[in-house]
Parts: sequence; structure tokens; C-alpha cells
Amino acid sequence: MKSELSNEGKLNRLLTDNAPDEIPVFGSSKARSAFIPDTLGKNVFNYGMEKCGFDVINFLLSIELEKEKTSPIYIEFNHRSFISDPSHTVNASTYVPNLEHERVAHFLEQNESLEFRYRIPGLRYFGSYFYYLRYFIKEKSGSNKIVSRGGNFSKFELSERVFSTLVENRLKLIQQREELEYALQHKEEVISSAGRKKLETLHSYLQFTYSKTLVRNFKELAAGHPNREIYLIQTPRHWSETRGVGNIEEMEAFYKQLDSELNNVHVIDLSSLPIADSGFKNTSHLNLTGAQLFSAALRKELGH
Repeated sequence: MKSELSNEGKLNRLLTDNAPDEIPVFGSSKARSAFIPDTLGKNVFNYGMEKCGFDVINFLLSIELEKEKTSPIYIEFNHRSFISDPSHTVNASTYVPNLEHERVAHFLEQNESLEFRYRIPGLRYFGSYFYYLRYFIKEKSGSNKIVSRGGNFSKFELSERVFSTLVENRLKLIQQREELEYALQHKEEVISSAGRKKLETLHSYLQFTYSKTLVRNFKELAAGHPNREIYLIQTPRHWSETRGVGNIEEMEAFYKQLDSELNNVHVIDLSSLPIADSGFKNTSHLNLTGAQLFSAALRKELGH
């Protein structure tokens, strides 16, 4: 709980802190490495967590919307945001330290992640100790990262050679998906069950898709609290990531529809903000240089 970056500490803050002017940022590790609170405003706090899609965001949002507040809410989105995969996104280690709050226990139970041992001192944290220590160790080891109100920003820039390798690896995945799709359409008999499973995994990683249940839950939360302005914000994408989203037009149409359906939901797409390779930590995340450019552009877009 003492680490500003720990997910369990962020959840506890959200559950117990009722600062009336706080502007929360929800989202995945893309949000954590892109939204700089010091640039966006003194009341912004970055609640970004790795692997955090709307199966978690909806839960966090439900907590936030119960507060007597009128401040806006920023939510990072990407092509994987509305995928329902609690076995991947709901890490029990984040929630167990907060089980004193019954709604947390209910959330774990809903996602089939509530084990009996979590109620037993000495057993509840078994298997989670390194998870809890990791950010504490990073903060004490003098890593080249800047921590700011929940955000974690890397000052490190990859060499051109290393970054090119990351781009090549992503392009290979895209090519592999295309080859499997072609084989499935034209040579179905040669596709093994392993190949079909691989294609399914590549689609979940590279294609835009969504869970109707998660979308419905988000719409209900937003429509039920018209006094809170909710901004869905897409961070800059590297060109290799953009190329991988084969149905990107479908994703853009989907978010435009959300914007038009809900009066208090506004979509801001900064995915095409021009950022050089030196502004990326990898092909999916910004480093400090990229985050500074993005946060300045977002502040201008929001009219601050």
C-alpha cells in the first residue's frame, strides 16, 4: 500500500479517498505510461494498471461514480479494451488486500477468483509476495523512471537497432496471422487445432473486438450519472501497431457510436499524433518523451 504505483494501493485510494476535485485516469499500462498528471492538472491521479480493460474499468468506474463529485473522468481505450478475459485481467493479488470492502469480495466472486484461503491470515498472500515487492524495489533501486501521482514514465530510449527488432517481431505476428487466415479460408484441411488456437490468440491480440456485456455495463454506468463527463481517450499508436489492427475502421466506428449515443461520453482520438520512434518505450507504450507530447496535446484538446 505504501508504493504509489502498486495496483492494490491505487484500488485502496479509490475506495477510501473522496477528494471532491480529483480527476481519475483509468486504463491499462498504456494509460499509466502516457497520462502525466503534472501536465494535465493538479487534481489528476493516474489509476492506470497493466492488463486493465473494461472488465476491471467498469468496476473501478462504479466505485468512482458513487462519489458526490462532478469532476470529469478520463479513460484510456485501445483495440483490446472491451475484451472480456477475467482470467487475464483480474489479478487477485490486487484485490485481496482490500477484501475488507465487501464490494471487492463480490467482484472477485463474480469473476470466479475468490478463494477461501483469502480469508485466512498467513495464507491469503501466498504466491503474491514478489508481486507486492516489485514496485517497492523499483522505486528504491533508482531506476530511470519518473513516478508522478500513479503514473510511471520511462526516461530510457531504446537504440534504433533494438527498437527495429521489436517492430520486426510485431510485423512477424501480423504476417503469421495473415497466413493462418489465408490457410483457413483456402486450405482448411491443413489447419491443425494448434493453428486454430494460435489464430484465435493472434486475433485477440491484434484485432478489434468487444464484449456486448461489457459495453452494455459501461453504457448503463455512464447514462446513470449524467453529471459526470467521461472522456474516452486513445493514446498515440506506433505505425506497426496500427498496421496490426486489421479492422481499425470498425473500431473507430464503434467509439464514434458511443460518443453519439451518450451525451456525457466524449471520444478523443490521439492515436495518430505524430511521435517519432524515440518517443516510444516499445511498439505499444510511450516513454517519457512521448508521454510529454501526448499529455500536452491532450491538455490542449481538453481546452485547459
